[in-house]
Amino acid sequence: MEAIPPGFKVIIDLKNTKLVDHSVMESLHNFEHDNTVEGGIESIVGHEDHKPLSSHALAGRFK
Repeated sequence: MEAIPPGFKVIIDLKNTKLVDHSVMESLHNFEHDNTVEGGIESIVGHEDHKPLSSHALAGRFK
């Protein structure tokens, strides 16, 4: 994601993932913040069936 210039429209599709660990969740959160500050738009899709491993907002998720 570091190669994506700030300010772009980005769709991140997680539908084929079985596990998204906490470090990926943190990276997605940081990317969302940085991209939004620069006027970008991002959508994270395909994670509706994933369950969080804890109540923390950036907890890992599994399907």
